[in-house]
Amino acid sequence: RAAAPGRGSATIEVVADRAGVSPKTVSRVINNERGVRSETRERVLTAIRQLDYQPNLAARGLAGDRSFLIGLFYDHPGDYLSEFQTGAVQRCRESNLHLMVEPLEAASPELGRDLSTLVRQLRLEGVILLPPLSDLPVVHATLAAAGIPAVHIAPMRQ
Repeated sequence: RAAAPGRGSATIEVVADRAGVSPKTVSRVINNERGVRSETRERVLTAIRQLDYQPNLAARGLAGDRSFLIGLFYDHPGDYLSEFQTGAVQRCRESNLHLMVEPLEAASPELGRDLSTLVRQLRLEGVILLPPLSDLPVVHATLAAAGIPAVHIAPMRQ
């Protein structure tokens, strides 16, 4: 199949045809799964580059039980936020993930509910917490209850 009209990128099937493999093999290469021979991986990566293939995030999420989204939560934006966000976006891209940046008010009595709602609605796979959110017990408890792994940046408590 050709690319969808107006989309400008090839489908996973077109990449598979070009590389001489199945669409599942292309998916395994995109997701950095093990068990793909190095020469096969190179053929798929070459086809991806030649066709300028861009995986569809929504389709990837529907096909499996993953959202490929990491949340970055902050309270007060400061000069550090932009620099930190740039680094986080770069690292997420290297891992075929996407970063969602959301403000949360640390002093809000609804913080736990707000965080729980965001995590559920966005189907986050993990979160990065900037201070003061990285120190708040309600944040830790909410994420633990949801089974969401978190990175706590510069926590005052261990």
